[in-house]
Amino acid sequence: MKKNSLLEKIVILVLFLAISNSCKKLEWDDLENPYYCSGGDGILCDVAGVAGETGGSGEGKSARIAFLYWPMDIVEDSQGRILIVDFNNHSVRRIETDGTISRIIGSGLLGDNPTGPATSINLNHPAEIKIGPNGDYWLSAWHNWKIKKIDQTSWQVTSPIGTSQGFAGDSGTADTAKLNLPSSLVFDTQGNIFITDQGNQCIRRVDAVSNIITTFAGSTSGYADGIGNTAQFAFPAGSNAGPGGKIALTNDGTHLIMADTENNRIRKIDIATAEVTTIAGTGAVGYSGDGGAATAATLYWPADAKNNVVRKINGSGIISTVAGTGGEGSSPNGTMATSALLYQPHGIYVSADNTLYIADTRNQQVKKVKNP
Repeated sequence: MKKNSLLEKIVILVLFLAISNSCKKLEWDDLENPYYCSGGDGILCDVAGVAGETGGSGEGKSARIAFLYWPMDIVEDSQGRILIVDFNNHSVRRIETDGTISRIIGSGLLGDNPTGPATSINLNHPAEIKIGPNGDYWLSAWHNWKIKKIDQTSWQVTSPIGTSQGFAGDSGTADTAKLNLPSSLVFDTQGNIFITDQGNQCIRRVDAVSNIITTFAGSTSGYADGIGNTAQFAFPAGSNAGPGGKIALTNDGTHLIMADTENNRIRKIDIATAEVTTIAGTGAVGYSGDGGAATAATLYWPADAKNNVVRKINGSGIISTVAGTGGEGSSPNGTMATSALLYQPHGIYVSADNTLYIADTRNQQVKKVKNP
């Protein structure tokens, strides 16, 4: 898999790092389309959804007039199609290369089917989707307490990780383990899977060869750098919690980057040693520090979702804002990204051509900006 070289230079703070295949560009920015956006460098363009409108309509129509309901995550597949995790519609939707949208995973009904055809299964608030080493889709089924796999040949869904809510199964096979709000996952270069077990305040690891699950880092809620279970994270918990603790793999494959959501920090985890260190944020709630060291910046949920911005850290460790002003709202299609209003963005993806896609969650939209 060809990884985006941009990621050796920056860390984007909504989902931190993005890797992708070298994909063909979507070809549906048509001048005859009333929703067309020229999309020059730094210009924020609407991709899907209607600002402020919730719903699940629009199948087979332009993605720009479809209704979404809390888009939580996005990724691009090997054919250049954009996948959207439609959180409150309990489904995954896909923007085809002609710009139309379709539902590809989930019936749209709340529930749980451990196995079955992709468009027939019920889901309960899916939080994130990743594309595995062989092209299969892997879904963090947040309120199903499972990681689900969608086979790209048969389009059948299985639940290879997790059975029910709880914390159990370490040193056993992953299909017998219990998880609590699995919010995010990532594959390392060897095919091992790392999972943010949000409600259990830890990162779990599933071995690619043995399928054995273990706790890799974290223990109880708190804040501490350290190795393995001596480290502490603070992920959202309780009945009003939202997804947190997104993780990604560094471009060289040696570290995980993680949003320590309620600690308002970004953490780095060495895959070889499980050592956890802090690379951004002081722990204080706020929006400050642009132009200075990331470790001195203040964040508010390091999506910087509640600051309504997307921020990056360059190779020198300097933090800056690439989209959003800090104000809450929605701006017209074609606004400069750094002058535009966002509303609690939760997900990002950086494509091979350096286009940043943003899940502008509370605006019910997906947006993009070239060369942010």
